[in-house]
Amino acid sequence: KNVSTLGEGAFNNSGVTTIYWNWTNSGAPTLPQTGTPAFGTNVQVIYMPKAFIDQIGLFGAWKNYVNLVVPYDFEKNPVS
Repeated sequence: KNVSTLGEGAFNNSGVTTIYWNWTNSGAPTLPQTGTPAFGTNVQVIYMPKAFIDQIGLFGAWKNYVNLVVPYDFEKNPVS
């Protein structure tokens, strides 16, 4: 919930295919602009609150992942 930055290749070779991202900071974490993508090639879907989806399309490197992002209601469907 408190991650503010993801480095290059943060999820590369991790086997992670789905991410549930419910951050509580003032905005989406910063992603690397160049180099190895933070989410690698295995991540197929990133669930996050709808309130943030509109923001990420204009937020730096997040624009590269808009096609992976799906709205998710964390209050109705908590993730453990």
